[in-house]
Amino acid sequence: MGYYEDGKHFSFAAHRVSLVLSKGQPDDFSLCAMHICDNKGCFNPDHLRWGSHKENMLDMHSKGRAQDYKDHARKQSGANHWSTRLKDRIPKGEANKKAKLTDKAVIDIRTSTETLAVLANRYGVTETAVSYVRRGKTWKHVSPAT
Repeated sequence: MGYYEDGKHFSFAAHRVSLVLSKGQPDDFSLCAMHICDNKGCFNPDHLRWGSHKENMLDMHSKGRAQDYKDHARKQSGANHWSTRLKDRIPKGEANKKAKLTDKAVIDIRTSTETLAVLANRYGVTETAVSYVRRGKTWKHVSPAT
């Protein structure tokens, strides 16, 4: 649910709208609609109450619903990261339909003495992209002999 005011779009989640309609808008607009039932998809007003962000976070942690972000990051990195697991399925270089550079452009970037800005402008990419190509961080499969 949402609305426009002065050209800006404001939206509200269904559980917040449900709570406003049943119990009224609180004086403090920073209050969260907290789920007593712990089902974030629920919008039954009997399962909701107003609370501060801090209360909501403490409630989440006390009920074991908080994700261990460090553990999650560890599980999704290194050999477990999708880009490592599916490495052979990701097309490289020009074979990737989203590639902005060609093998020829990569060779030109690596052998050129022009500035990053000039090369980035010529090939329609960022200076960072040109820098990564030059340093061999990207387009590793392209060698000068190609």
